[in-house]
Amino acid sequence: MTSLLRTASAIASLSSARAFSLGSFVFLDTEVPSFLPWGGIQSTSVSWAPGGAKTISQEGYFDAPLEWSGIFRGYNAVTRAQALETMARVGNVLSFVGAALSRQVIITSFQAIYTENGNIVPYNIRCEVVPSNSNPLNGTKSALANLIGSDGAAAVSTLSAAMSSLASYAAGITSAVGVYAGQITPLASLFGAGNSMTTLYTQLTGAATVAGGLSATSSTSSLNGAGAQLSSLSSSLYSMMGLSGQELSSIAENSGPDVVGSMSALSAAVGHSGILASVASTNAYVTRATANVNIATGASNLTVES
Repeated sequence: MTSLLRTASAIASLSSARAFSLGSFVFLDTEVPSFLPWGGIQSTSVSWAPGGAKTISQEGYFDAPLEWSGIFRGYNAVTRAQALETMARVGNVLSFVGAALSRQVIITSFQAIYTENGNIVPYNIRCEVVPSNSNPLNGTKSALANLIGSDGAAAVSTLSAAMSSLASYAAGITSAVGVYAGQITPLASLFGAGNSMTTLYTQLTGAATVAGGLSATSSTSSLNGAGAQLSSLSSSLYSMMGLSGQELSSIAENSGPDVVGSMSALSAAVGHSGILASVASTNAYVTRATANVNIATGASNLTVES
């Protein structure tokens, strides 16, 4: 009995030592590399002082990427290579087990070569090791989606705070309507029933609600949907800026030699300047959120700046 248990233990140990997997993908036979370099660096900075003294500052240990090669063979060689390519495209955090290592990784590079009518497919894969003290929120896409949600919420907050000011701007413009309205384009499109300001606010709130729900998902379709909403919202914001810009131009044209022709025109100028500033501020958040969507879906190489 003891001999049997020892044999079973040895077999289990041997199987464990030979296990080589990435997420749910298990590598077999020639797919398993014959060697796998691993390690890392302890990042340090050294400063020297007179007399031979020096200070060494440790900045942390960084795992080197895991990179290996293998060969898919047989009737399903191409299919198995395509499965790895799909995992690389998705970009999720995966559990790697192999070569006596256990790491959380993200596939950063994958190449395969079609040979022998697809019966032999050599491949090379490179994985970046995720630091054990980080929480990547289910991968890069989810982290970006979380940022999109944050930006969307910030956009709503920005416009919500501006709405109270816009109300006073509208009141100031409307009170001057007797003198002012005859000089410029009608204000109904901005402040009347079904007005642009209300439509804009509703549209922004809806887009931010969708964006806020992205923090726990890496679905490309969800991200694309949010991107479409943000793109539409950005168009509305530019339209709103154009309306107030036209009003300001009209005020200037009707003021003659004066900077502002009358108190009513001054009130309107202040109101529309406030609208421009508020909407421009909101559009900055929306533009950044749209850039984040493009990065998350691989649609562009835009760089997001804070």
